[in-house]
Amino acid sequence: MFCIQAKHPGAGSDLATGIVCCISRGKTNKKGVKLYSTVFRHKNVLRCTVGGFAFYMLERWQVDKEPLPNFLDPDDWSGVMLLADANPAARMGLSKDRKSTSGGKVQNRKQAIDPRTQIATTTKALLACGIASTKITHGGRHAGTSEAYHLGLDFDHIRHLGRWVMGHVIFSWGLTYKQ
Repeated sequence: MFCIQAKHPGAGSDLATGIVCCISRGKTNKKGVKLYSTVFRHKNVLRCTVGGFAFYMLERWQVDKEPLPNFLDPDDWSGVMLLADANPAARMGLSKDRKSTSGGKVQNRKQAIDPRTQIATTTKALLACGIASTKITHGGRHAGTSEAYHLGLDFDHIRHLGRWVMGHVIFSWGLTYKQ
């Protein structure tokens, strides 16, 4: 993983910092082809995944008092789950004196949230926003390519950047590229 800086189209001399991850093997890359996935800040703060992620982690570390991992020690941070399992009492519902929007203190930051809890919570949040979707778990992965399409980008360019294979999006958290 590394960071890059790129000029933002139409923003003059402003630079946008992006995070680049190399995906050398995984569920969607069994042949070991070197693939890259990127995420950049969005100029609209309400649509910025980088800012949203930062606020989420800030809440876990500052509000919920989850121990900050030692980023100099890969063994300490590499197994930390983004959707960590909170205590069972916190999952039972919202209380009046709740101080955290994450639902409670993380008991074990290396224990993943139960998939059923993730789907139920995401479905409830989407419905509260008036969004009906059959793509619950991976719904956010289509946002980058969908936005690029609606902005009028050339389909072949989107397909190349989104790693589409025979009309199927393999992975599209944002625009990605193969090198």
